[in-house]
Amino acid sequence: MIKNYILWLAIIFTATSFGQTTYNGNTNTGFGGPIGQSSMSVDDDGTTITFTFTKGAADFNDAMVIYIDTGVSGRTTIDGDVNDQGDNLRRAVSNAGDNPTTINFPATFEATHAIAISVNVFTNFAGLWSIPNTGIIGDNGLPFVSSANLPMGTNEMTASFTFSITWANLGLANTDSFDFVATYLNSSNGFSSDEGYGGGISPGNPGAGTITFSSFETYANTLNLNAVNLENLYVITDNKSLSVKGLNAMGTLSIYNILGQSVLHEQNTFIEDNLFFDLSNTKKGIYLLRISSEGKSITKKIIIR
Repeated sequence: MIKNYILWLAIIFTATSFGQTTYNGNTNTGFGGPIGQSSMSVDDDGTTITFTFTKGAADFNDAMVIYIDTGVSGRTTIDGDVNDQGDNLRRAVSNAGDNPTTINFPATFEATHAIAISVNVFTNFAGLWSIPNTGIIGDNGLPFVSSANLPMGTNEMTASFTFSITWANLGLANTDSFDFVATYLNSSNGFSSDEGYGGGISPGNPGAGTITFSSFETYANTLNLNAVNLENLYVITDNKSLSVKGLNAMGTLSIYNILGQSVLHEQNTFIEDNLFFDLSNTKKGIYLLRISSEGKSITKKIIIR
């Protein structure tokens, strides 16, 4: 007899609890490891999203770009169509210059925004830009959204520093989530390192080659296990498959491990009682299931056996 594991969990409709998630760089060291061996915590207070970055052993001499997917239509690739060289950080977002790099994002990931950070003597600034989802983007064609509030005095030798944006800057509510990957490159010419956040970049600097990400990170402020309200919606994990009972509506379903990393992401799916999601490639353990539908979001803990 196949055993069913049913978990009744908290359904979170309002921003009454917030979660901090820590992510690690991809361990690569092509530019000395300031990003590849770094860590970054993301937290929010319901309005402001704060990133706390702790660099690896080497100095932060170049530019880091965090590409963000907010869930609306964006770019699946940063290539020659994105060629904004209006300043160093726009060039970094475009990955342009004498040594341009093509960036292919993971399946389902579409870049809508980018945070670019440089703390060296040439550029000491962090900002958020939006990325138009179609068309050719030339100089100053990336719309500037806001400063990312880099503290004064931050430099390439600063061991740890913060920067921040708001949920509103991203066009999101504080019950939403976003996906991200990151690159590290020379902002004066587009030469890319092998360091970043997200999977898929092999050791060895791609330089003017191609970066193809295989996975991304996800942040949601409800990625914690605190119960707030209870509703009669439940999840069944049965023989490496998952079904959601009691919703029967269009929505987005994501599963994260306890580090906040995405292992399954299904967008704009009609989630009905007889729909089963394949978990055959997912390891045993405790995971967090997030469902968004009709402007509301829920987070559930599930056990995959």
